[in-house]
Amino acid sequence: MIYPVTTGKPGEMFRLTTLETLWVQGKLRMWGRWSYIGNGHPGNIFNQLLVSKKITRTGARDALRLLRKSGTTRPELEQFLREILNGKQKSYLAYCTDSEALIIERVIGAVLA
Repeated sequence: MIYPVTTGKPGEMFRLTTLETLWVQGKLRMWGRWSYIGNGHPGNIFNQLLVSKKITRTGARDALRLLRKSGTTRPELEQFLREILNGKQKSYLAYCTDSEALIIERVIGAVLA
């Protein structure tokens, strides 16, 4: 549970402790990974390529075409591929179910709306 404390200057918003901040960041990261892979963005494209036993030249070209069409820039693609190589892309998904991700998405939607 999150219990904001009143540290800081008067009139300032409440602050979270370091542990609470890390917890929130972790939940947002899980939600981000969950939504990133499911919406046809680069994660989904590469997951489709990686699931197939053979990566063909045509499949790679199609993936690059879809990435360009979705507006993914070269630095974003490089960062995404580095995350895949480092194994970070799926590490948070192991702890986030679809129902948890939907709850997080609903909260984010309510806060940002």
